[in-house]
Amino acid sequence: MIDNKIIFIKSYNFPKKEVAKTTTDYLRGELIGECLRKNHDYSNVMISDYNSLLHLSAKKRIKITNSIIFFVRFASLEQIKKLEKYISILKSNNNYVIHDVCDFWNMCENNTNTHMELSRENIMNCVIVSSSEYMKQYIKKYTKAKVVKILHQSDSRINKVDNVNLQIQYLGSVEKLHLSKKLVERLNINIRTFGEGLKSSGFEYYKKAERSIHISYIKKENTMYYHFCDTGKIYTALASNSIIICTKVPCYIELLGDDYEFFIKNGETEEEIFKNITNVYNKAKLVLNNEKKLFSYIKKYSKILEMLNLNNVVKKYDKLIKNIYLNRT
Repeated sequence: MIDNKIIFIKSYNFPKKEVAKTTTDYLRGELIGECLRKNHDYSNVMISDYNSLLHLSAKKRIKITNSIIFFVRFASLEQIKKLEKYISILKSNNNYVIHDVCDFWNMCENNTNTHMELSRENIMNCVIVSSSEYMKQYIKKYTKAKVVKILHQSDSRINKVDNVNLQIQYLGSVEKLHLSKKLVERLNINIRTFGEGLKSSGFEYYKKAERSIHISYIKKENTMYYHFCDTGKIYTALASNSIIICTKVPCYIELLGDDYEFFIKNGETEEEIFKNITNVYNKAKLVLNNEKKLFSYIKKYSKILEMLNLNNVVKKYDKLIKNIYLNRT
């Protein structure tokens, strides 16, 4: 029997550990769990993964009881579907079940019934959203579960250097940059992804994070990422003493302010999008090339990095766990 544990269930069990260390599984699963164990005296923390949990559920003689279980993101809609019955069993054994959503529902947006699928969150006791108050209120419309906001922490592995690189940088999944291939080439955007683990171009940037101009271009409400975009692009830019140019989405408005000077207007045509991005890029370039103006910009938004500091984010998890224990029947 597994009793009275705090369990983080990652989506994957990568054969190569280095791959896992560049994903949400590491930042939101392993790292949070490790910090709770080390800095907040939770000796009962366990870190597992989806496949191991399925294997455990098949061994019906091994029960999990009186525990708090965090499901980190999920890798696909199929994962959450397969676990629905088992999650009901977990809840019946006095376990408190939490879905740490991150950008999970954005990953499901090819499903034509994504909004209907959101009601699957009802199987959880609690849902954690990682970006904004807007995201919290948005998901509340689809679930009866408790919804709390804990911002996605920054990545301490970003090592900033003083070099200036004027090429526009994009770090993340290509699917989350809503620009055509033609526009990416025309704007000379350097796409850096994390699909190959520590050898990826994204992680290579982390090792020597130059001062540059980062972009996040998200189309409006017709995409799930508009609703579920989180803090990753912002903290990567600020942690490397760079400027982020971005479209107005709820998360960015909440953190940067409605009057942020480097917001990009959405365009209707390719040419309009190109002009809008170019105008904001040229404006940002003037600041990047002026050390006094750049550090004034970094200082202005330094409170965001402080807010997203790992220790500050872990305190939110600690508070949530303490409240669960306090209210447990």
